[in-house]
Amino acid sequence: MNYRDQNQLDKISEEFCRHLTADIEAGALNWQTSLSFLVASFPGSFGVLLLQKDYSDDMALLWSGDIEPSAIASYSEHYASVNPWVGVWKGMPSGSVRMSEVHSPAKQFRGTEFYEDWLRPLSNGEASVGIKLHGSDDFLLHLPIHFDLKQCDAYNNALARVFVRARSRLMEAIHAEKQYAQAYKHGSLDWVCRSSHAPVFVLDLHSKVYDFNASARRLIDESIMTIQKGKLSINHRAANGWMATRLFELGKGLCNDSWRFLFQIKQRDLLLELVDLNFSSVSKIFEHHRYFALRIADIPFDRITDFNLVAQYYHLTPAECRTLRIIASGGSVQECARQLGNTENTVRSTLKTIFDKTGTSRQGELVALCHRFSANRI
Repeated sequence: MNYRDQNQLDKISEEFCRHLTADIEAGALNWQTSLSFLVASFPGSFGVLLLQKDYSDDMALLWSGDIEPSAIASYSEHYASVNPWVGVWKGMPSGSVRMSEVHSPAKQFRGTEFYEDWLRPLSNGEASVGIKLHGSDDFLLHLPIHFDLKQCDAYNNALARVFVRARSRLMEAIHAEKQYAQAYKHGSLDWVCRSSHAPVFVLDLHSKVYDFNASARRLIDESIMTIQKGKLSINHRAANGWMATRLFELGKGLCNDSWRFLFQIKQRDLLLELVDLNFSSVSKIFEHHRYFALRIADIPFDRITDFNLVAQYYHLTPAECRTLRIIASGGSVQECARQLGNTENTVRSTLKTIFDKTGTSRQGELVALCHRFSANRI
């Protein structure tokens, strides 16, 4: 390959773009195939599609070429956050093409953790040519091709020409992918709201509201729910605290797919249900946030009790829940002891614990409380 032959380089650029947009009708760019082609055209190199969101969620989206997967993993896990080149790219306009040894040599970073512990041990990463594909205050997407310093004379200008020739098509393709991802997201969220007659709010992990239906609007009009600065709050201290806690736990992967909470407000019994929507993404780059549906329903007293919901709400043990089922269904202490194979003293002791946890003091109060927990899902 003659890296000074502009015709050959232009053919590489054309083929790179062709691979990238081969499946654009499907809505997403074919990054892996195009990156693999480009790296194969420059032997000994490796390429990485790098994404920084909020400059706290940094990752290597895709890679190809002569680099170990463990190096990519360590970059995403740690070294992206200390990469001094990120600041350099951030200050450039989208579409910028830069050669590291010309514009920002790696040797200026000697002594840094990034250089000494990650870049230098690669042996073929100190030189690079890259293009900034997309950027804003909290979003940076760029594509560098790294190679050994000894290959600078052959690769620097050649890769720069390939990127410059492909630049306008890259910008157009990324814009199209972003538009497609946004349209997919809005359509999915709209469907969640329209498919439910019950009030539904679509939230992210930070309680930011993305959509809600007409039934949910009525809860706002009734001052049961409030949206301030784009975030949802429930005008009930315990319910609002439950929502914030569950969203936090969902973000940490600590919850089941669905969580429910019962509370009283304005002489109404309302049941909240928080569901992880688990939308699949149509774009590796413009992945949407995680979204959750907060559904709300009025609970009439004539529904069958969901004892699992009671146990979850009041932190009852399995043994306490078994006792509760019998007592709340009208069974006596003696009947409960016989069915469970326990002594009456054990049942009375368990029942006292249930009274303490639920804030009740008589069997009738306990039965009335249980009737508020509906087995019917929203």
